[in-house]
Amino acid sequence: MTAAALPTGPMAPAAIDAVLTESTAVAGWPAADVLSWHPTATTFELIGTLPPATELRHRELSLTAGASLLNLRVLVRVLGLHPAVRLLPDPDRPDLLAVVRPQGLRVITAEDRLLAAAIVLGGAQRRPDSPSNRAATTRALPDSLLGLLQRAAKVEHSWAALIPAELVPANLGRLRPEGAALARAGEPVAMAIRVVIGTVLDSPGARLQSGQAMQRAVLTAVVNGVATRPDPSALDQPAARLAVRELIGGGLWPQAVLCVE
Repeated sequence: MTAAALPTGPMAPAAIDAVLTESTAVAGWPAADVLSWHPTATTFELIGTLPPATELRHRELSLTAGASLLNLRVLVRVLGLHPAVRLLPDPDRPDLLAVVRPQGLRVITAEDRLLAAAIVLGGAQRRPDSPSNRAATTRALPDSLLGLLQRAAKVEHSWAALIPAELVPANLGRLRPEGAALARAGEPVAMAIRVVIGTVLDSPGARLQSGQAMQRAVLTAVVNGVATRPDPSALDQPAARLAVRELIGGGLWPQAVLCVE
């Protein structure tokens, strides 16, 4: 759900409508009234009715909210404005997950433009019948992409750990490529990598941060011509999540797993 656009700071109503529409172009954005954006006279408010933090659904919805927040930030930046963000800003309003205030003028960078274009392209790639989506599943993984994904996560105060499928223990088979053989030496890396987005803390704020990191990694992959998709089932059991935590070194809490296709 997205509320009708109101004047938001220096942004024109048409720009607000476009930003609100594209900001929800993220995997898992709920059709029900669980997450929504509400523009005020000067800000965008991200509202979410989340279950308790101990429930699996809390992390999944926090990741989706964070991904949408990253989209909105990128789209505000590409309009030449600075998106000032406050996470979980009001203890008296537990449903207020974030506030974004577009303000000031800033130079639009080449990265801003690429990420904004990837938001639109990413929506097309998620359609199963998309030609670009079919092509992505057969494209070799660029050598530089793994480092770029790690940088994308670090920009959002999270970390990315890369797990080749051949290193996944047998009891974590769901992290292996579905219906695909393991990559052999010298062959292109396709459907054989899982990217784990992790945070030092396992708090509600950290989950919102990791959602932003996950989405920046997704957009970075799109910019480089590679499709990715979240795999919530990889962490849907506490034992599996702890096992993944050990697999990436034990110092980070795994918040999301991306399948690099």
